[in-house]
Amino acid sequence: MIEIKLVNHPDDRASFNLYVNHEVVAEMDIKIFPDVIKVYHTLVNADQRGKGYAKQLFTHLVDYARTNKLKIIPICEYVHAQFSAHPELFAGVWQHDKQG
Repeated sequence: MIEIKLVNHPDDRASFNLYVNHEVVAEMDIKIFPDVIKVYHTLVNADQRGKGYAKQLFTHLVDYARTNKLKIIPICEYVHAQFSAHPELFAGVWQHDKQG
């Protein structure tokens, strides 16, 4: 069973964690501000790569941003690459004028 949950951390950061059978196998490190989400890093466990988990996290991120009317600042190379490959699909959520 695959599940993605938003986990808040004590340092004001958060992450979208992807669980397979209740075990975290991938995560996307983020920080949520009133109008934007900064995405810092996407990590998939080495033994779980190639299964599409990063893409699932990315899709969840975009859906979350759209639902909550937030823009995404992609500091994460993976997220930036996804936006750059299909800018027309993400014009409504991609805030590419700020990178920090």
